[in-house]
Amino acid sequence: MNSERKSRILVTVVDGVKLSEDVKKKIDKASTVPLPVDSKFSQLLPRGAYGFVKTKEGTFFFDNDGCGDRLPIEKRPPSIDLYVHKENTIELVHSVMVEVNPSNIGDLPVTGKINLTHFIRSFGNRLECNFNEWNKFLESAEPLGDYLEKVPATT
Repeated sequence: MNSERKSRILVTVVDGVKLSEDVKKKIDKASTVPLPVDSKFSQLLPRGAYGFVKTKEGTFFFDNDGCGDRLPIEKRPPSIDLYVHKENTIELVHSVMVEVNPSNIGDLPVTGKINLTHFIRSFGNRLECNFNEWNKFLESAEPLGDYLEKVPATT
């Protein structure tokens, strides 16, 4: 990670494994015939990590490459694409889409909050640029209190 990165922004990280398990249960429950254990949905996972930050302007959703919409989910709901993973391969086209919107974002399983510095991957200029853009954008959108890291008072 670039040691020069600094951010006060905290990102709520979606638990992709738990989300996939929940989706598999819903698919199995909705199916008239139980899915076999070796069903292609048994290895359903997101391609990367997803997270969100709540601000005065709305909730912003993006992945750990720093890819996401600069419109809040209240205006343009995104989706989490789940792909079938098989022995060191991944399908090119998603198998399931989970829509994220203001009414269900609180139901998404999460692992907790981490600093934006650690959430967006650090590898090359594109990702560093994405980190800097999100950091500046989210600071200007005025994150809500629990999405800002508490900075100790200096004496």
